[in-house]
Amino acid sequence: SMSDHGGPPPLAIDADLTAQWLTGFLREEMTRRGFTRAVIGLSGGVDSAVTAFLAARALGAGNVTAIRMPYRTSSAESLDHAQ
Repeated sequence: SMSDHGGPPPLAIDADLTAQWLTGFLREEMTRRGFTRAVIGLSGGVDSAVTAFLAARALGAGNVTAIRMPYRTSSAESLDHAQ
């Protein structure tokens, strides 16, 4: 583990509960504002992948459109992941 090498201890979170809370938050906020669909920009990185996953969970996969939007310094591997 990282703590064996002088790093901080791993972050302990309940991933299922966190995903459930974030999904509920997205669903409520979108509904409150009258939206039923979302467009997500995918870079191939972790942040945009998590955003797309949570949006699909909250709104239904058919209500989420992902657009590949690489950054100029995106690696070829990230672009493949976004695709």
